[in-house]
Amino acid sequence: MQLSMSLITILFNKQCLHYGGNIAVAAYGIINSLIMLIYMPIYGINQGVQPKRKKR
Repeated sequence: MQLSMSLITILFNKQCLHYGGNIAVAAYGIINSLIMLIYMPIYGINQGVQPKRKKR
């Protein structure tokens, strides 16, 4: 999952650099950071409320 997200980020950065220049890459980085600040606590809460599996 992390590998695919890294590849997508690399592709987005290359496309942003090609079509929009350094400003587009910076804007994508800022937007991506803000989205992660919103989603990471949601993912953490989601993982925390899941019940534990019983060991057999």
